[in-house]
Amino acid sequence: MKKRIFSILLCIAVCMAMMPIGVYGEMYTITVGGEVININTKVEYDITNNITIKKEGGYVKYNDQKKTLTIKDAEVKGKIKFGDSQSYTIIVEGDSYINVTDDAGIIDTLGRLTIKGGEDGGKLTVTGSLGIKFNILTFENIEAVVTGNSNHGIYCDEGNGNIEIKNSKITAQGAESFKGIHTRGSIFAKDAVDGNGEAVSRTEEGYIGNCYDGTINNKIDKYGIWVAGNQVTSRNAGDVLGDKTVSYDFDAKTLTINNANISGSYSQPEGYTGYKN
Repeated sequence: MKKRIFSILLCIAVCMAMMPIGVYGEMYTITVGGEVININTKVEYDITNNITIKKEGGYVKYNDQKKTLTIKDAEVKGKIKFGDSQSYTIIVEGDSYINVTDDAGIIDTLGRLTIKGGEDGGKLTVTGSLGIKFNILTFENIEAVVTGNSNHGIYCDEGNGNIEIKNSKITAQGAESFKGIHTRGSIFAKDAVDGNGEAVSRTEEGYIGNCYDGTINNKIDKYGIWVAGNQVTSRNAGDVLGDKTVSYDFDAKTLTINNANISGSYSQPEGYTGYKN
């Protein structure tokens, strides 16, 4: 009888050993601030080691269910690394930073990584020996400044290598003789301009190339004001009608009209204070 029970238990143990880990609980690790975090039981993780809060209410949290790392008004001192082929998202709220001295700031060479702003956007500054090393990368609704101090700013030397920039302003800079962005794939950013306002997208799909230095900007903030049927945006605020007669200062909430001949509709945004003529 004892031998039979032992045989049954042994059989069960062997069968469990042969099962994929996902059958009875997935276990993996991520690295945040240079510290390895074992992800296995909890849904949400508060990350405090190697974190400096820049503003009251700031935090760094990881949600395992959504595969989302949120950085809000905080500085992460040490690399962020995702080491498997899952899709991860970094959400940035407020002004946040990732600073690394001897490694890449963000590493995800196997999966798909999205770096995006929160509901009100966000700004992320990444500094490392190499800024971001990736496989497939998307920027969405964010302003990011990425610097590689001894290598490329944003880099992919194996894997897919495609970068898509959606409603974002990305500035990438590498060390001397390196590129801001260097990838084996392609950079896509529809209707993008450089830091001087010159178009950089080569095709309707937004193809730019596989190397780039400087700023790629297709971020457009839409203001609640129309002039002659044209909505005022961050892209056209300096010359709303294209003839140097109408401009809009969003910070001052002031519309300036200079010898303009305006026909069509007009509406003003909430908080509008006046106009200059």
